[in-house]
Amino acid sequence: MSFPSKKMLKVQDKEKKAADHIRDRRKMRRSTANIADKKKRR
Repeated sequence: MSFPSKKMLKVQDKEKKAADHIRDRRKMRRSTANIADKKKRR
């Protein structure tokens, strides 16, 4: 495929926005809370 369909681009954009949001939240909470969160996820 030379170029992704519009639907695929929309999905990729959505995923990118979600990833950016998560990254921003991690930046804000780079503290003891973040470490506790990581332990919870395991």
